[in-house]
Amino acid sequence: MSYTEEDWRALARCAPDTGEEFDWYALDVKSRLGVFTTAGRGPVPKSIWAHREEINSFIIRVEGLADVTSHERVYISSGNHMEWYDLAWKGLFAFDYPAAGGYKLIARPKTIMPASAIIPQIDLRWLPRLPLDFETCNSCNDSIIEHA
Repeated sequence: MSYTEEDWRALARCAPDTGEEFDWYALDVKSRLGVFTTAGRGPVPKSIWAHREEINSFIIRVEGLADVTSHERVYISSGNHMEWYDLAWKGLFAFDYPAAGGYKLIARPKTIMPASAIIPQIDLRWLPRLPLDFETCNSCNDSIIEHA
């Protein structure tokens, strides 16, 4: 699902905790790809808003990716987590923002690959780079996102 101009205007007006769902992407210190689902509450790096066209193209590319691995469940809570498992099958580290406490890693891919192997031939320099290693961290606090 890519975002329309109307979606972007609504999202740009949103602060965390407004209920507007938004998925954004980032790289870790080893250039591995993570997807972060705000659940209408989570913070989004300010740099994301300058890259609307790239995000829309990127979402379409991610949706078209084939499954390349299985997943490992990390953060276990009630509810259906198939969306996060699907993303981990494509090689992404999949985070969600529960009620409190920052982003939690829901699923990690069993086979760890750099973003360039998952989505080759695409410039990813516009993605925020977080000072985390997605393979070893299970959460991401808000201050890291706010400074990305």
